[in-house]
Amino acid sequence: MSLEKLQIYDLRLIEQADLALSPSFNLIYGKNASGKSTLLEAVDILSRGRSFRSRIVRELIRKDAQYLTLSASILDSSGLKHRVGIQKQRQATRLRIDGKPIQTMSTLATLLPVQLIHPEGYTLISGAPPERRAYMNWGVFHVKHEYLSVWRRYQRALQQRNKALRVHAPKETVSAWHTELQQTANEIDTLRSNYIAALTSHITQYSNLLFANDVVRVDYKRGWLNEESMFEALERKLPIDLDRGFTSVGPHRADLAVYLHDQQAAAYASRGQQKTLVAVLRLAQASLLLATQQSSCIFMVDDLASELDSDHRKAFLSALKNLKCQTIVTAIDPAFVNGEDFPEGRVFHVKQGRVQRSE
Repeated sequence: MSLEKLQIYDLRLIEQADLALSPSFNLIYGKNASGKSTLLEAVDILSRGRSFRSRIVRELIRKDAQYLTLSASILDSSGLKHRVGIQKQRQATRLRIDGKPIQTMSTLATLLPVQLIHPEGYTLISGAPPERRAYMNWGVFHVKHEYLSVWRRYQRALQQRNKALRVHAPKETVSAWHTELQQTANEIDTLRSNYIAALTSHITQYSNLLFANDVVRVDYKRGWLNEESMFEALERKLPIDLDRGFTSVGPHRADLAVYLHDQQAAAYASRGQQKTLVAVLRLAQASLLLATQQSSCIFMVDDLASELDSDHRKAFLSALKNLKCQTIVTAIDPAFVNGEDFPEGRVFHVKQGRVQRSE
């Protein structure tokens, strides 16, 4: 799939921009604070409903504007065209697909799978568990379509148990949610563990490409002890949870441990190695999506030259071409990004929030 056109109104310093994108490779260059990252931000918001740079809506809306509007023409994996749009005000968000209003971002996310690497992306390796759960959830959501409904069931039961814990409800009231939590947790665990198992060969493939002889391994930690059921874990943790006021075990506490040469990468890998590991993990997800769903994703890299050195950049871009990913990268200096392998590539120059295609 690919974005054919992207229109932006009142996002940060960009008052208006209209881009006709290449289905293969797009380079956006400009000085720092010129607005080039904002173009990636626009695609990210269209895909997830929020920005990788800020969750505060007022920071996204251009000064003196009341709302921001983003729209795009999409060519999906089956060759059908769609028009998608999102409008964000400080207190409201409106979504549309093909002129019809939709109520949930998941509908838009299904249509527009996006992988993003940005300067703070190394936190996928060394940051808190929510970063890695989000990575896992993205993959399972796009490969196993039943995942979303199970996750929502689990979240509803979890919210009810947490509510009972916060008001110090009787143990029987809290425990009433344990059967539903166990059932949905088991389904989530099965979907996640199967996904990570399927992802392993793809991680190995791109580990060999970007790390040569360094071995990358990812271990899945489900969120409660392997030797006990979810029901047993909830019962065992009940006194502690009653004291703390929240549920301390379950899929919402899951994590991934990433290893490089049998050493945990979060503790032992250099910053450069962590960034390369992120590229491996993101490429692996794109590869598995293509293999299982016959669907490519949009791949965006903010400041490619700072994320990967020249040798890794060449290998990385070659991998994206083989994966049929529409690629959008930013750079301060276009000389640092070689797009020669993409004959249909396009280049855009951004200056003070104004975007112009370079011939």
